[in-house]
Amino acid sequence: MLQCCSFHALAGDYYIFDACVATIGYAGPQMNSSSENNSIRALRDCVKLFTNVLLIEDRGGGASGLKKLDNLKMKCIKAVEMLSSNSSLWTVIVAHFVPGFMDKWLTEEKLSDTDPRTTSLVCAGLQTILRVVSIPTHAVFIANTGIAASLSNIICSQEKSSLVGSGRIEELCIQILHVLLSYSGKKGPSTERIDPGVVDIYALDVACALLTRETHADHNAGMIKTKLGLDILLRMISGFDDIEQAEMPQSPRIISFVETVSSNRQFLKKLCATLLTFDAKEDESFELPSSVQFIYGKPILLFEGACGPFMKSADAAIHVLFWIAFYASVANSPNSIVLWETFMLDDEDISDQSSKFLATCAISANFLDILSTNGSSCLPTNQKKLQFYKQTAQPVVQERLLHVLSIGASGFMTELDNEEENADSFHKLLSRYRAPQLCLELTNNALLLEQAFESLQNCLSGFPRSLLDDIVSDKVSLASLFNLLALTENRESVGAQKVGTIRVFAAAILSSAGELNVLGPAVSRAGLRGFAVASLSAACLTDDGQSETLAEDLTEEGSSMSMLCLHGLVDVLSSDSRNDVDVKVMLSPSEAQVISTGLAKKLSSMVLDHFMHKAEREDVLGEISGGDAIQRFPEVTLLCALASSKEALTQLCDNGGLEALSLVAGEGELSAITALLEVCKIDPKMVINVDAHVSALHVISKDSDSVSPAAKKGCFELLVQMSSSARKGRDAISSADECSACIDYAAHLIKSLAQEIDDDNVTTKETKEVNGSTDVSLDLEAISFLSSLVPNESCRAIILLEEELEASIEILAKKSQRYEVQQAAILYLGCGARFIKYDSEDAQHYAEGMTSSLLLILDSSQIRRKSRQIATSSGLSSFGDFSKSHQINENLILASTCKVLETLIPNMPCETVSKVLCSLSTIWRDTLNFHMLSSKKTASKTRNSGIVMFNMSAILLIIVGRKETQDLMNASTTVTNLLRFALLDPAKVEQKSKQSELDDSVCDLRHWRAALSQSLQCLAVLTTNSNFRTDAGKCWDDIVSDVESNTTSKQASKIRSFGFTSQTAPPSQTLLGSLDMLANNITDPLCSIVASRVRDNLFG
Repeated sequence: MLQCCSFHALAGDYYIFDACVATIGYAGPQMNSSSENNSIRALRDCVKLFTNVLLIEDRGGGASGLKKLDNLKMKCIKAVEMLSSNSSLWTVIVAHFVPGFMDKWLTEEKLSDTDPRTTSLVCAGLQTILRVVSIPTHAVFIANTGIAASLSNIICSQEKSSLVGSGRIEELCIQILHVLLSYSGKKGPSTERIDPGVVDIYALDVACALLTRETHADHNAGMIKTKLGLDILLRMISGFDDIEQAEMPQSPRIISFVETVSSNRQFLKKLCATLLTFDAKEDESFELPSSVQFIYGKPILLFEGACGPFMKSADAAIHVLFWIAFYASVANSPNSIVLWETFMLDDEDISDQSSKFLATCAISANFLDILSTNGSSCLPTNQKKLQFYKQTAQPVVQERLLHVLSIGASGFMTELDNEEENADSFHKLLSRYRAPQLCLELTNNALLLEQAFESLQNCLSGFPRSLLDDIVSDKVSLASLFNLLALTENRESVGAQKVGTIRVFAAAILSSAGELNVLGPAVSRAGLRGFAVASLSAACLTDDGQSETLAEDLTEEGSSMSMLCLHGLVDVLSSDSRNDVDVKVMLSPSEAQVISTGLAKKLSSMVLDHFMHKAEREDVLGEISGGDAIQRFPEVTLLCALASSKEALTQLCDNGGLEALSLVAGEGELSAITALLEVCKIDPKMVINVDAHVSALHVISKDSDSVSPAAKKGCFELLVQMSSSARKGRDAISSADECSACIDYAAHLIKSLAQEIDDDNVTTKETKEVNGSTDVSLDLEAISFLSSLVPNESCRAIILLEEELEASIEILAKKSQRYEVQQAAILYLGCGARFIKYDSEDAQHYAEGMTSSLLLILDSSQIRRKSRQIATSSGLSSFGDFSKSHQINENLILASTCKVLETLIPNMPCETVSKVLCSLSTIWRDTLNFHMLSSKKTASKTRNSGIVMFNMSAILLIIVGRKETQDLMNASTTVTNLLRFALLDPAKVEQKSKQSELDDSVCDLRHWRAALSQSLQCLAVLTTNSNFRTDAGKCWDDIVSDVESNTTSKQASKIRSFGFTSQTAPPSQTLLGSLDMLANNITDPLCSIVASRVRDNLFG
């Protein structure tokens, strides 16, 4: 058949030749290498013959001859396609047919032919090549024929092709290229490896063309081509893995790759559009502005399903874009800039510049966000290249993206037309892609520090609240800010001036967040308090001339670096104490010690500088600063907080901290006054030495409109503490220039309060006092202030000689409906009573008036108890409640009154002493009865009862000791009360009922024991007289009998049941038995001895 075919071909008998070709085409595939060798060799010769036919040129046979020749060539191509199904013929097909077919049929002339038969033949030839190219050696040979260029040309010009069925041709071309590309750059023998540049560059053109092409009709076909195009790009990129890092800039393969991609700008725009619309977080709440969405054009046609090693086609596209960006950044090619020009839309003439800059911000921020995520689609598919990616590829691209972001943010702010809506959209976009946080995170990379800072600076122009919230809410970003504060100037890549700028800007961010009160809570949530305190404290001390200048330029108010850091530090330290109203700096002992060690001198210096500048302005310029201006300064807040800590006191004192606080307190700053008060409680001398009393007196003497009542109250408290703690403090206050003015002011407050309540009926204000709705704390401190100064002779001469003030105090002591006011007034009277000189008629008259007032207080006790309902006003149960709400009660009023009477008794006339005894007897009896007969006691009535009994027994002891008043003790009620006290021993009852109570009740119990001892002392003195008779004529036996008989069995049961079990019987209810028990109680020696003495006197 071969011979026949050849003979007729030479003879020009085309019909017989045609028949032979058809026969060989159908029969040839059935033969294989196991058949006769001659047959296979003959078939191979047929392939060669058919290929030669394809190469025959027209020899002038005219139109008819040309047509016959074309038909013959078509038959040969069809026959070879059929023979290609026989793998035994692949070698000869590759060696002869493929080159011939490519030269004659893959030409522009053939591809522009509109004859359908031409399409069919081209498809047949390409199908033949696709079949034989699967063998590596065949692929290498075919590639070296230059077929890749032809295939690329066919695909890239597909839209312009007029060839019918060109879509099938394109599909076959793509598949062939795909196979060839799999051997490009592959390791192995040269016969099985296609050298770089032979196929890959042409495949890259094809991939760009496929991904750029618009698909209007066949959507499915478009998605298939997207997949093929991305697969080609992924194969090419993975093929670069064998290139060493040092060779990359000069690598011909990479340079060709970059130049080829750069020549396809539409493809780059498609990738950019895909990135712009890529949403890795799938946040439906965010939408790009309409003017930005399609500014790069339409994105690549993506599809569902895997693409290479990626689960989504979008991830594959982002991976491709990243590596294109990297290679464009490192390759030494003049076209490397094309990608970044496309990124920044510099190749487009866009009239809306704001949208342009917004788009560049969005795309760069989104890309940075993608790169920052774990498992980013940009990671290399070859895990061996992971380290190279993290150390080289990722930082290189991030630096370029930061540059794009910086230009975009700067350009947008320049173009901003001051419309708040535009600014909000910009901030929302940056917030969505975490742009500020990413910039801060990247500052931790020394290579990216400058570029990241520049981008951050442009993004945070004006320090918008929303972005500050985002930054401080992110732990990594927050830590990065604190790291920037500690940036040093010894970095080779960053100059000293840039380091200073970075530190100042970081401090400004933290300061702004601190002033908005968002920094402290964020630091707390992130667990960075210690790190934040250390960083901000250290940064305060790194302030220098250059940083100060930079800070003043950056902030509108011209704040220094130290001031910026302090704003942040105060907010950090206040986070644990913040509520809806107040903010208070809370310091642990270690924090106070660390901060004071480093910052005490700095803080003091800053505060003193403020006052120095203020004084200069007032003296030179005549300016008057606002009264609340001092509150703006964070150094004042921090200094006040440090002064309240014992751990910081030494450092503050050594570095002028208390002097600074004293000056601040003089401005009426409550926190400074409170701080000085705390210091005074620790060591009053420290406060006195810095003239804090002068500042306090100055505040009190100021006009009420310029100083708050709370500040004046605090100053009164400070002065009282100073005066009460040390004589030196009292003397310093009294010798100060403004002391008399403050005494007058305190007296004015007291007189005003007394005037309002000096009425038989309870006035409106007093009604409010009872309900607790009126604040009389300033009045109370005024009374305490005057009381504390009475021991000073010069002040006493002013205070006690003012009759109107004395009358006002007595009114408050007798008529005030608030226990606090009444108690303060009585204490004042007690201070005055200690210094009465009875050598003048006026002094005696003064003592008599005071005694009358005191007796009135004692006699009106029951009336007050009924009118005051403390328990109900406190909102707590009063039974067994020894809380702060019951600290000042009726018992304390009585006890304080008795204390004053105790001072007056030694010089009191007998007639008046008798009245005192009468009043005391009633109170003694009522107090004792209540405590002995009540099984369930009310806290408002039981508290301080021991103090009442002690003070009354002290008065009785003084009366017994005075010869002229001893006879007054023969009153039946007085002696009976003393014996009954010894018989019942209420101190034991108190001890049994209060074993689990608080310290306050234990203190009250001690007073009960002491009162019993003093009562027994009185009895010891009285019982020495065996001839003693009461005013009713009764002797001791009669008195004892009456006392024992008046204690009923019911009373005894209640009294003695406390603390005893049902198996233990209460002791005998006799005076002798009680005295025996007291005498045998060796734990209280005084009580034991005195009880023995009384027992011996009565029953010995």
